[in-house]
Order: sequence, then C-alpha cells, then structure tokens
Amino acid sequence: MLGLLLTVAFGLLFAFFATQNTAITVVKFLPITFFALPLYVVVIASMLIGLLIGSIIHMTQLFSSWSILRGKDSTIKKSKKIELEQQQKIRELELENTKLKTQTIVSPKPLIRV
Repeated sequence: MLGLLLTVAFGLLFAFFATQNTAITVVKFLPITFFALPLYVVVIASMLIGLLIGSIIHMTQLFSSWSILRGKDSTIKKSKKIELEQQQKIRELELENTKLKTQTIVSPKPLIRV
C-alpha cells in the first residue's frame, strides 16, 4: 500500500513538473544533436543518468565492503577451528595429567634410605 501511495505521489510530482517545464530545447552531445526535446525530458533524463551512475558507484563500494567482510569471516572461522583444536589438546593433556596423578597415588615409590 505504501509503495502504491509513493508511486502515485511521484507520478503527480512528475506530471506537475512536466506541465511547468514544456519549453522546447536542443541538446548537443558530441556529434549527436537532439532537436525539439521538452525541458522536462532533459531534466528527468539527466536525473536518471545521475542516479544510474550513483548506483553503479554504490554497488562497487558495496561489493568491496562485502569482499573485505568475507575475508574477515574466513579468518574468524580459521581462528575458531584453531581454538577448538587447542581446547581438544588441553582436554587430552588434562586427562593424561589426571592419569599420571592417579598412578603416583596408587603406587607410590618406596623411599630408600642409605
């Protein structure tokens, strides 16, 4: 519903702008010459070309940011993998330490006095 209201509002603004700017203009661009174009067509076309160029620049910046974040995500995943491996190693060493402690408690070595 909001999209429909915005479309109608922009349509009304465009219609009002077009009725106010009906002067005929000649546009020259390099070797190409456009005759008998209404002023509102020139203004709207310029605006759309600017929006297109701005969107392209924005998309390149967005892609650049995305690729940087993707690289950071892969680094985080590698770090988490290393952390899990180290935690597993710590568990194994703790088990080994516990086994060694229980062996010394169960079978203490006799003291030999000279």
